[in-house]
Amino acid sequence: MLYSGMITRQEFEQGCQTIIDGFDEALDVEWVEETNSIVAESAARGYVRAINDARFRRSNAAADDASCAFARVQTAAGDEDIDTFEDAMALATSAARCDHIREYRVVYSPTFRVPVMCLRARDASTREPWTIARLLAEIRTETRTSDVSCDERDPVLTPYENPHERREGAWACVHPCSTSDVMRLLLSHSHHGASNDHGDADIARYFALWIRFVAREIGLDLSPHATVR
Repeated sequence: MLYSGMITRQEFEQGCQTIIDGFDEALDVEWVEETNSIVAESAARGYVRAINDARFRRSNAAADDASCAFARVQTAAGDEDIDTFEDAMALATSAARCDHIREYRVVYSPTFRVPVMCLRARDASTREPWTIARLLAEIRTETRTSDVSCDERDPVLTPYENPHERREGAWACVHPCSTSDVMRLLLSHSHHGASNDHGDADIARYFALWIRFVAREIGLDLSPHATVR
């Protein structure tokens, strides 16, 4: 199944160790056992939790760019608390310049049979979670790509219900619908030959390729954080 781009629950649980072992102290990474037996049976027996405690900041010019993007999202959404575009801009400018921390989760999708990268942002001072629209606007400013549309209907980044933390606020994810196709392509270009008997090296390679693929989509710079190969 692995070389089709999909993995089993068991391969997911095994492969997550690649992520945990590959990151240094810059990210606080750990495996979390799922205590709810229903969730463990329907999804996986656990997931990877990672938190970047470094505060994300930007220059005033970059903050203004994010303010415009965030304001457009809020205006299009028709936020009842925002009466005018100017009010939205003022709110967005103040919010965009706030420090924030990011949290990441790697969970298993039994529907698509692939790992899923979830993320959210919290205000560094209050620890209040950001809205998904604000987070996507932030990522768009950082990545400067057209793939991140700063829209909750974005085809790459999308709202996601984390099965392990349903009550812990809103999450976004790299949509898993095309992950198996991407992974099949990446694996086919690997210099290692495919085999029917998937060993530790095959699973480790799958996750090393996968983490770099999703990191690009969410603007996660792996260079100072990871040593995955």
